Amino acid sequence: MFTSFVENVVFPLAQTYMGNGFVDQYKALMRSQWLPPKELQQLQWHRLKAILNHAYKNVPMYQRRFQEAGVTPDDIRSREDMLKLFIITKEDMRAGFPQEVTARNISPRAFVYNSTSGSTGNPFTFIMDKRLVAAKIALHFRNLGWAGILPGTKHIKLWGSHDEEMGKRIFTRYCMRRLELSCFELDDRRYQYYETIRKYKPVAIEAYTSAMVKLARMMIDDGVSDLHVPSAIVSAETLTENNRKLIEETLHCKVFNRYGSREFGNVAQECDVHTGLHINCENFFIEVVSDGRHASPGELGKLIITCFDNYAMPFIRYDTGDMGTALTSHCSCGRGLPLLGSIDGRVTEFLVMPSGKLVPYLLFNYLFEQYGAYVTQFQIKQETRDAIHVKLVPVPSYTPEVEEQLVASFHRHLGDEMSVTIEKVDEIPLTPSGKQITIESKVFE
Repeated sequence: MFTSFVENVVFPLAQTYMGNGFVDQYKALMRSQWLPPKELQQLQWHRLKAILNHAYKNVPMYQRRFQEAGVTPDDIRSREDMLKLFIITKEDMRAGFPQEVTARNISPRAFVYNSTSGSTGNPFTFIMDKRLVAAKIALHFRNLGWAGILPGTKHIKLWGSHDEEMGKRIFTRYCMRRLELSCFELDDRRYQYYETIRKYKPVAIEAYTSAMVKLARMMIDDGVSDLHVPSAIVSAETLTENNRKLIEETLHCKVFNRYGSREFGNVAQECDVHTGLHINCENFFIEVVSDGRHASPGELGKLIITCFDNYAMPFIRYDTGDMGTALTSHCSCGRGLPLLGSIDGRVTEFLVMPSGKLVPYLLFNYLFEQYGAYVTQFQIKQETRDAIHVKLVPVPSYTPEVEEQLVASFHRHLGDEMSVTIEKVDEIPLTPSGKQITIESKVFE
């Protein structure tokens, strides 16, 4: 009954207050997810052409890039034709901000400013319009539903900063019934959080991947085995299969992997079949690109995103800095939405060998699993191709002999040409947004 009240009474009132049409978009998305793949592709292509034409006519940077590429939006008639276009980077956006990258036919009074968290130490300010704000909200509610969180059902968000104006806090806490906990306080308030979960009985916990993994490990260390949460949605960081299993077994739940960003909101998420991440294709055109071509199904490549909803500051063929794979198969759930096979971390979560070969962070995740009795946290940084610096938080059983074995393991996997230095620290702080950076390479090209 409360869910019905939220959808039929609270949502319309909130839409009127916000003035952005998120309820209409949510209802449309709930219908369109069940369309056949061909109809969704037609809808996606129609929206793609609209944003290409808009940017070509109204955004100085895109006008210039189209001219340099020697093409117009009319020349883009197929997926392969997208390869004729430029790829835009965060640096391109920064260099032209704001005049060169915003639309001349949209009043600055309609601009909504936002910024990324700066997880790698370089925050990025960008502009949205109400259309994108509404799309973010609508997609978020649709994706929550895939994990069993209907509007107004109890759930917990274990995240970074929750600074919001009073009206939004009231809407979130008492209408959406989302209880917000800070991952920054997880160490100091762990027992309070356990009790909160017991009493609140949420249908799901939404969290950074690292925060969810940390909670599960703390529960094991503290002998807590009575917390049962049906679903856990994890995002913002790469999810390994071992960590999925850890979370599911510890909290007796099913894990839903999500991919998104501050620029776009939710881009893709698993449904309850868990055969891949459904792309929210009504709002995005995603390309997996390797060596200037579209990667084959299952082949790792850069995730290049075109967003259909931000007319104030369009993102067209935007290099997200993330890596992933695409699938050509369709999910048995019946949704016509296409699938991403995996999200394999940011480009900076890959080390670069002297030969130029990329080494994914998953290798080091596996390596440190072998030393779980001696190390509680690790972080790897690379400034040059032939050297890495490893910070780790040791436990009392960590000895010089263990360190010698650890360094030998690095050399077995990376070769002797890679220099490895170890630094023992008391803690590895989270980023200002609450994320955990495991690997950061500054030499990826």
